[in-house]
Amino acid sequence: MADQVTYFNVRAVWLRLPLVVLAAAALCGAWYGVRWCVGSTMAEWAQDLETAESATRLAPADPQSHLRVARLRRVSFEPAELPEALRRRAASRRCGARRSWRPATRSRAGTSATRSCAPVGRTRPSPS
Repeated sequence: MADQVTYFNVRAVWLRLPLVVLAAAALCGAWYGVRWCVGSTMAEWAQDLETAESATRLAPADPQSHLRVARLRRVSFEPAELPEALRRRAASRRCGARRSWRPATRSRAGTSATRSCAPVGRTRPSPS
């Protein structure tokens, strides 16, 4: 059998540079991969809001962590967080939030919607 081990001569700087770049890319990929896995696992088992928010910081593109934060904020009735919950509830009740499903109901009913919603901060035109 011939030699089964192949040796590369990397004494020149121009041969070492691609190896350093590949090693740095591998370390960067591993860092973000492990960070995402830890954030996802934390979000899956989080019981309090602080842990869920730190999981969201670790894995910002993970929908599970954002869902856990939303669920924990929804059921929180602490006095310090009540104004924020009321503001979010009022924002979700605005007419503009229903714009996405309004065309579907118009086409299903076959008529135009009877209730008009003015955007926040504007007044409705008076019927003249």
